[in-house]
Amino acid sequence: MKIKIRPYLFIRQAMGDCACLEMEFERITIRQLLQALSTRYGVEFSTHFFDGDNLKTIGGALILVNGRSWKNMNGQLESELKDGDEVVLFPPAMGG
Repeated sequence: MKIKIRPYLFIRQAMGDCACLEMEFERITIRQLLQALSTRYGVEFSTHFFDGDNLKTIGGALILVNGRSWKNMNGQLESELKDGDEVVLFPPAMGG
């Protein structure tokens, strides 16, 4: 199955300024996708989603699957993605 990933702002920079990436998987959850992207793009990417090397997820980033927040999905980060899903990644919001 193919998953489309659209990163924005700092996450896009961490992914080499890639506006859209398609990846193929047999089966994958949102958390597993973030882990795969962290392995591929390194610490500059992973710090937006994980707390250090322990892969404990931090909740500041906005992750949308087909326009729906992961927080509103039944399995949340363990929700399984489907063929053709579009995952949009925004870095944690900064306030001031």
